[in-house]
Amino acid sequence: MNIYLPDDLAAEVSEKLDGARISVICQDALRAEITRKEALGTPGPGDLKHIEIYEGDTDQEIAFLGRHIATSYISDEDAYLTRGGQIVIYVAGMQRLWLFSEYSDLDPDAWPADLMEQIAEALGEKCVKEVDI
Repeated sequence: MNIYLPDDLAAEVSEKLDGARISVICQDALRAEITRKEALGTPGPGDLKHIEIYEGDTDQEIAFLGRHIATSYISDEDAYLTRGGQIVIYVAGMQRLWLFSEYSDLDPDAWPADLMEQIAEALGEKCVKEVDI
């Protein structure tokens, strides 16, 4: 297998990563992407559960097919991965749900650290908290 790099990226790699083991970097990146894709893969029929929750803002019972992927032990949030690959976070105490297209859409400052770590692990992502130091 050969990997094509556009000229501008090849020049930047040569300039900034001179002497780095590019093959190892590419292998690690590809393995991480495979792990992430497998985690997001279509759940099997046995993995999906019929989830029903009450959404207070709309005063409706909401149901979807999903897989439970995280529970915060700090507060009352639960996270699910839907059949369509969406991430649902439900806060029972507020009777409110949030929907995210992908892990990178989540603001780590808005959710408990333990919930973020569990979601990241379930999706094959890396949980990193940005700090301004």
